Amino acid sequence: MSGLQLDLLEDEGIAPRKRKGIGLITCGKVLLWMDLLLLLFVFTGLRNGSFFWMWWVLGEGILGFGLLGIGMHLRGPLYR
Repeated sequence: MSGLQLDLLEDEGIAPRKRKGIGLITCGKVLLWMDLLLLLFVFTGLRNGSFFWMWWVLGEGILGFGLLGIGMHLRGPLYR
């Protein structure tokens, strides 16, 4: 069996709800990693009197953790 057919068979075994949960977890992780990079600008912005980067990082962090939470809820337990 070729690799493509094997991948398709493995994907069909995943319920759509779990697939959506895994996607949301991935998006949440990407947002949080980008948040770490943008954290460098927070201190520079605060030193210059601007709160833009602080609010941006705070909002992106809340969104990232929210996506992680929703994704984990949709995905369910890993082992059953």
